[in-house]
This record gives sequence, structure tokens and C-alpha cells, in this order.
Amino acid sequence: MIKLVKADIERYKCIEKEQSFNVEEDITVLVGMNESGKTSILEALAKTNYFEEDDKFKFDMTHDFPRKQKKAADKSGDVQTAVVLHYKVETDLIDQIYEELGVKPCIDTFYIIYKYDNNRTWSLSWIKTVDYMKVKTPLL
Repeated sequence: MIKLVKADIERYKCIEKEQSFNVEEDITVLVGMNESGKTSILEALAKTNYFEEDDKFKFDMTHDFPRKQKKAADKSGDVQTAVVLHYKVETDLIDQIYEELGVKPCIDTFYIIYKYDNNRTWSLSWIKTVDYMKVKTPLL
């Protein structure tokens, strides 16, 4: 199994600088004053993996990016990051990967970066290339 363990909301609606929180195994509680961004956090998380195709649940620079920072972001020409989600892979899946590849993963975590163009980047640095090549390449 793969579990979400941490969320970084980079910039989304009223969240103008990165807000991070750990996702606990049993219950995670978001606490704050009214209009402090609790619902915005939940919306941002929903847009990373909505259960059906819906244009309302896609990141949109015009509607979702913090207003005060939008002009500078547009001038930069960079695609802005909305959310970064960190995951932990459980031992049974790590063992299954080891069986398939013949190389044990170095770490049991990875993260996914979600951008405002609705593309995502996976960061997986689990296996040392040298070790994999030794296992998969026959000796010459």
C-alpha cells in the first residue's frame, strides 16, 4: 500500500506562501479561524486526484493562484507549483518491487509535484542505477 504522509500547499487561493502539514495514520485535523484557508487546502488536495473528470477540479491560474502574486508569476513565464504530495510505500510493496527488479529500493518514499498547467512530476529515486545494471546486465 502507498500512503499520503505529507502535503505542501505551495500557492493556492489565500495561501500565498508554502503551508505544510503531516498526514497522520488515524486522524488529521485542520484547525483555524474562519476564512483562514481550511477549505482551500481541501480543494487543492481534491484537484490532485479527483475521482472523475471535471474541469472544476483542475488547477487554474486565473481562479486559483493568489491574486497578489499572479502578475509576477505571469511575467516569470514559469509554470507555478500548486501542491507537492509526499507518499510512503509500505514494506510489502517494497518487497514486491525487490522481487520484480532484483534490487532493493534505497528509500520508501516519493513525492509528486502538481503544477498549474495540470501536469505533474514524480520524484522517484529509489534504486541505484549501478546496482540495477549489475543485476540486469549479463557479464561480458
